[in-house]
Amino acid sequence: MMVKSQLKFTSFCRVPMFVFGLIAQVVIYSTIGFLTPTLAIHLKSYEIETFWIGIFFSLPAVMYIVGSLLIQCYQTCIGRRGIIFMAFVLLIISVFMIGTSPMLNIKDSPKLIFSGLCLLGLASSAITIPVLPEMLDQLVKEYPSLKNSSELNDMTAGYFNGCLGLGEAIGPLMSSALVAGIGFRSACDFLALTCFVYVLLFFLFNGRSHIF
Repeated sequence: MMVKSQLKFTSFCRVPMFVFGLIAQVVIYSTIGFLTPTLAIHLKSYEIETFWIGIFFSLPAVMYIVGSLLIQCYQTCIGRRGIIFMAFVLLIISVFMIGTSPMLNIKDSPKLIFSGLCLLGLASSAITIPVLPEMLDQLVKEYPSLKNSSELNDMTAGYFNGCLGLGEAIGPLMSSALVAGIGFRSACDFLALTCFVYVLLFFLFNGRSHIF
């Protein structure tokens, strides 16, 4: 059984959307986890009260709920891969805003961080919700015999959630190391550029002009 599962995973890796869907989970949860150990300390530098720091941290979750309710509206206008692509573009913008990017010469302001956290929540919902159905659809197109297969759903969900946990582990570790070395704002620039590389590869390997 172990060999059979491994063979399937190797075969599925030939489907670009399967690979990029798993990586998307790592990227999005690394980005969210990136803020966990360092954002509160950074907000303290603006002399923001503890209560308001809590409000700042709740923003992505609140906007994730709002974004979840809007997914059906998005899908009436654009395909899932297009939604994921545009959401990643918004994610990059949100990280630049949260870090008040020194690379882009953005003014350092807590109001901009507030807006960036709202955008982060919206972008996250538009990535994590449609990406698994899109992965499954592309796998079925490549392997029609697996249509309506519970084994396919279980296996894909297992890898999907495993990558979620991997992202949650990588984010805080990467954040702590980078912020200690180059500071919070420059660390956010590094994260945004890393996300940009992923988005570029996603676009090149998942349809280019047909992505929408």
